[in-house]
Amino acid sequence: MPPTTSSDEVKVMVTGATKNPSWEICKLLPSNIASRIRLLVHPEALKVSYATILPIVPKLLAEYNPDIVVHIGLAVGQPYYSLEKSAPKSGYHQNPDVTRRVFTKAETKKAWGKLPETLSSTIDLDAVGPKWIAGVKIGKFGADVRVTDDVGEFTCGFVYFATLAEMSKKAGERPVVFLHVPEMESETEFQTGAGVVVECIKTLVEVWEEVRGS
Repeated sequence: MPPTTSSDEVKVMVTGATKNPSWEICKLLPSNIASRIRLLVHPEALKVSYATILPIVPKLLAEYNPDIVVHIGLAVGQPYYSLEKSAPKSGYHQNPDVTRRVFTKAETKKAWGKLPETLSSTIDLDAVGPKWIAGVKIGKFGADVRVTDDVGEFTCGFVYFATLAEMSKKAGERPVVFLHVPEMESETEFQTGAGVVVECIKTLVEVWEEVRGS
């Protein structure tokens, strides 16, 4: 079981995906940020597979009981970091995963039939964007960071929608985000990526707490 936290700590669950930079970044993240933010990095990379993701999401949320969830994944061919606003319910029947399987229309209807076609994070990402950019500049990470709304209809969008749907069962709040990272190979790039992610999480928590009146 994850370590317990005191009542004033904010618990942020973080995941990365197998065989891509997101997981290398996750392995470099600290356990705490500024003493109050506890990072609960799942110790295993998520397999890029619909059949694996769907059942594991509720298990992870039950295990970690996070205040905020940050999923990190790779955006192939994209040279910048992007915090995605929302995820689509359908479209995954068009894009096979690493096991060459799709998530069919029938499976989508069975899992999420009554849900809207799109679910969005309830964290104000428009407010997060400028603060995140400023933090990255202060940290001199030299990274291009943006808030966008193009998570796609592959496993990135799938894990995002699945988590948004599951978290919404907790009083309707969806403090979940998906962060796309660019392709990278060197340890220096991974270290930069970890710094960018830490700045992102700090800002997410700040905006989330402002809205909650903390």
